[in-house]
Amino acid sequence: MQQPTPSTETESSSSRTADRLYRCDAIVLARMDFGEADRILTLYSRQHGKLRVIAKGARRPLSRLGPHLEYFSRSRLMLAKGRELDVVTGAEPEDALAHRFGRASDRPRPK
Repeated sequence: MQQPTPSTETESSSSRTADRLYRCDAIVLARMDFGEADRILTLYSRQHGKLRVIAKGARRPLSRLGPHLEYFSRSRLMLAKGRELDVVTGAEPEDALAHRFGRASDRPRPK
């Protein structure tokens, strides 16, 4: 058997990581508390349809994920494929204030 070279080993581990991670824009439809600090979410995205994911640590007071995973919030999520549930690894708001105030192009202009 031929031993893999270190560069081949590094390339394969980075490609495995890239295969596991994906981004999607999603809306939170439902959520359920799980354990002490985690939350299971039901999401809808155009790319992947209905998803069930877990957000680890989302219920902690200083969690960076928590505010972006409220009911009916639109967020851009970074997800990692898991065995049964995908894991939310990052979240940021999608058009943070657009849903409250409308887009600037939609507002009437003063005369």
